[in-house]
Amino acid sequence: MADNRVRNRGDFMHIVMMGCRGIPATYGGVEKAVEELSVRLARKGHRVTVLCRSHYTPKMSEYENVHIVRLPTIREKHLEMILHTLLSALYVSVKSCDLVHIHSVDPAIVTPLVRLFHPVVATSHGQAYRRDKWGRIFRMFSRIAERVFIATPSKCTAVSRTLCDLYARRYNKKAEYVPNGVTPQEPVGPEPIKQFGLDKDSYILFVGRLLATKGPKLLIDAYKKVRPNLKLVIVGGSSHTDTYEKMLRKEASEDILFLGYQYDECLKALYSNCRLFVFPSSIE
Repeated sequence: MADNRVRNRGDFMHIVMMGCRGIPATYGGVEKAVEELSVRLARKGHRVTVLCRSHYTPKMSEYENVHIVRLPTIREKHLEMILHTLLSALYVSVKSCDLVHIHSVDPAIVTPLVRLFHPVVATSHGQAYRRDKWGRIFRMFSRIAERVFIATPSKCTAVSRTLCDLYARRYNKKAEYVPNGVTPQEPVGPEPIKQFGLDKDSYILFVGRLLATKGPKLLIDAYKKVRPNLKLVIVGGSSHTDTYEKMLRKEASEDILFLGYQYDECLKALYSNCRLFVFPSSIE
């Protein structure tokens, strides 16, 4: 088996990560997790390669000592992930490395192919088939991918105990609990967000892709019922959910602000100065 062909060069390995949109992360929790993990492993001396979607990651060959490989895909809701995953699997199959780390359950559908050549760690970040944006056929595909994910990698991990318990009950298989970390940051002042009419402790904050399962509509409805003396700030945008985003934006008012995706100092200031952060996801 490929698992027995791990080459031990001292304590250092060549690790290839696939399954995410890419790095540096602009949006997406999986992308942020891959960025943090790959950069930290590179700092420890490992050689790390991340396979990225060419439309997501700007043209570059390296980011923070992490090797970047940009592969094409079709920017279409149902084909984007599948095509990029297949190309990634073919790429790693002809390359030399010590370990392939597949992020997310659906890309793990290609694990049997990759295992022919390399050891594979697969990490579950959630259950895509529970998201309302997917139709019946894709949800069926996602459930099949879950079975492949839990049965075929060298090792499975999951970012929550809830997911670990679910896999144990449903498949009688163990996924190791490896939670995502948080990088502590010093709070910053409200200067970057004053352009939106916001100040310290003057608003409730939601940050995330605008998907029904992340609960932004629930938060807006609750806000309108409670009517606190605070603004509601929604940060994020569509993820193949343009119709849902348009429906939400009809709720925009002087007190309910939609800021789209925000990054860097502005996002840091939004987190630092909110009175309350709310993330009413139904599946996370």
